[in-house]
Amino acid sequence: MLYRKVTSTVLTFLMVTMVMALLVSPLEIQESPTPLAEEPAVLNAPSDPGHTVFAQYLTSDNCPYCYNYGSPALKQAKNSLPDKFVYISYHSASYTNTADAESGNIAPIYGVNHLQESSGAPKVVFGDKQKQSGCGSNTCYDSYISSGGQMHSSAADYGMTISQIDNGDGTADISVAATYVGSGTPASNLILYAAVTEEVCNSHVYNGGTKGGNCWEAWLLNNNGYASNSGTVNGGTGFNTISITANQWTTTTWTNVPINLVNGGMSNFNTVAALYSSWSTNSFNANVYAATDSTMQPAIDVKIDTMTVENDAGFDGIIAGDMVDIDVSIKNIGVDIYSANNGESISIYKVDGVQESLIDTMSIQSLGVGASQSFSTTWDSS
Repeated sequence: MLYRKVTSTVLTFLMVTMVMALLVSPLEIQESPTPLAEEPAVLNAPSDPGHTVFAQYLTSDNCPYCYNYGSPALKQAKNSLPDKFVYISYHSASYTNTADAESGNIAPIYGVNHLQESSGAPKVVFGDKQKQSGCGSNTCYDSYISSGGQMHSSAADYGMTISQIDNGDGTADISVAATYVGSGTPASNLILYAAVTEEVCNSHVYNGGTKGGNCWEAWLLNNNGYASNSGTVNGGTGFNTISITANQWTTTTWTNVPINLVNGGMSNFNTVAALYSSWSTNSFNANVYAATDSTMQPAIDVKIDTMTVENDAGFDGIIAGDMVDIDVSIKNIGVDIYSANNGESISIYKVDGVQESLIDTMSIQSLGVGASQSFSTTWDSS
């Protein structure tokens, strides 16, 4: 009688890598790896909540707890989770009046009135729901971020990204794109919260001499409009309302936005955006599904979407001499067309212990937004 034995401890496996010019894939293996310098561990940092977290921060020039603890705590959290944590600072002149125009409490949005606040700082509202008053350490907000920041339960199913283009004439074009990648149905009639901020708050120096981050300078409105303390342009009446289709990007663009809205030029021009279920100028507690700012850039726009490995003979396992069919698909999950013109490729390796053997390689073609490319090959395991 002939038996087929498949060991339960598999020492040989398949690895797929993508090699792209100017991009480093998390799956890429260098042919001659060299040790990296050990990086210092970040202590007392918030843990990854698994999705983006959005916070609105009330702060003031004359608030010692703000510049000694609140702002450093938010900056540390942002440095620890640069692609997961997003915050905006409503920076007023005095904590006795946190709803002044300097903070962003202007028509038609009234950001501080929305939070039902008028005095007292520091205060932070996570996910438009959970309000925290006071801060006495540089880690005072970590636990709230780590636990999800009161974002909607489906927050991991939404994605956002921002593009800022310097037009070279003192203005910039801003595009905010949003998508839904979950298996259900995206929320409808979403409100696109969007604002121009100073990444370093040059216009809002604390009495202690330090500067916070992401200070409000203008609201980005419908009708290609914006509102700052210099007035409203293009007649915007509120935030944009958008609809999202699953696995597609919906993009909203503002053109010719003055760069001098911020102090520090384009390098200090930081757009902050979030997806809300609703917006009120006098009450909070909306659902927030995702957030982003212009410092957050995807590490790679093309991902390995699916991979299947099947024994040609129909067996579940693999032994020496079997022919194995391998099918891989890659997908452009970015917001722009992916142009492949620098020899980008996808490779499949057999890894046995520390030994790597190339099975096959395919060139990556240009891919439109949401487009896929498939690759099939056969591996002789003998």
